[in-house]
Amino acid sequence: MIYRTLLFLFMAGIVVGCSETSGDGTGGTGGSADVTIETFNLALAGSFIAWEQERREALPAAIASSDADILCLQEVWEQTDKDTIREVTAANFPHSVIFTNDLDDALDDPEDQNMMIPAPPSGVPCSDGAEDDVNAAIDCVADACNTMAPGDENGQTTSIDCAIDECIGVVLPLLGVPRCYACLVTQLPTRTFAEIRESCPTVPEQDLAFQGQNGLMILSRYPLKDEANWVIPGTWNRRVIMSATAELPNGSELDVYCNHLTPIFGAGGG
Repeated sequence: MIYRTLLFLFMAGIVVGCSETSGDGTGGTGGSADVTIETFNLALAGSFIAWEQERREALPAAIASSDADILCLQEVWEQTDKDTIREVTAANFPHSVIFTNDLDDALDDPEDQNMMIPAPPSGVPCSDGAEDDVNAAIDCVADACNTMAPGDENGQTTSIDCAIDECIGVVLPLLGVPRCYACLVTQLPTRTFAEIRESCPTVPEQDLAFQGQNGLMILSRYPLKDEANWVIPGTWNRRVIMSATAELPNGSELDVYCNHLTPIFGAGGG
């Protein structure tokens, strides 16, 4: 069935002791540096997340007031949100790392969690055999859960609860076509019904949400260098490991890694 979104909002502070080392390995004169690193899942993921727009308006100022030295931000999927956060927080966090991905990006590391390299998906998510089913599901949600008038193709889904309550029976046949199901559920929170109807049978990698964009940002009070974006396998969303080296005031360097991985859903829930 259509997934119910689990929202995790957390900030975990980590104090890291760093010491400067001279070229001969005997240690430098800079002394130690205490660095606070926090990670914050913003859950800016469309209409399936409660109060998204209200939180979108409040989050940049809240992030700007953080006492952390370095922030790893997760689930900032839209470029407009990344640009706004970078602009509003620039006074306290003048250094940032943002990478842009799309549906066509190749994987830097194609191994899955079992250290295997699965065959990459090929073709479009909803081929001829599933096109009627995905159109029926779109019709149902567009009629029952539309931000505009019922049936208006320019509307979007109002909420996950409405989509489940009104259209679960119509969506169930798509469970037999996982990529087509993924194409539908990953786009329902953010795209118009017309866009979903057009892309699922025609765009090869459209079973990734947000047009293949990653959801990460790194913000820092300290200069950053050697930025990198490592693309790894992901289900429904683009998954990457983002990294940079922070240059601390005492002359030390700190390697920082930011990621947000695909959860593994088991029979017991999740």
